[in-house]
Amino acid sequence: SLLTTGVPDEACAPHTMGATANAGDCYSICSDSKSRSQRIKSVTRPSSVVDFDIKKVKEAVKKGPLITYMKIYADFLSYKGGIYHHVTDQAVGGHSAVIIGFDDRKKAWIIKNSWGS
Repeated sequence: SLLTTGVPDEACAPHTMGATANAGDCYSICSDSKSRSQRIKSVTRPSSVVDFDIKKVKEAVKKGPLITYMKIYADFLSYKGGIYHHVTDQAVGGHSAVIIGFDDRKKAWIIKNSWGS
């Protein structure tokens, strides 16, 4: 976990699973990964799915990136850039991503996605 063992830097443990759809790729890490790993000290949730508070999440992301989970629909698999708008109702799975900001003008979260550039 991020609390106990941490995670090594991306050069040591590149995540390519989403790009290749090969689960084995996710476990290719460098031999000195333990010394290159960073741990977090605590976990907090600025909001919850049940009682979502956009103001709290926007304040929290000002302090650093936030791990989030996205329900993935078929139309997301062809997403290339810009603001994603869910169109179809066919759910195909879930995906972890990182919220790095919010664009007030566009009313959109800015999210780092590991499934390609």
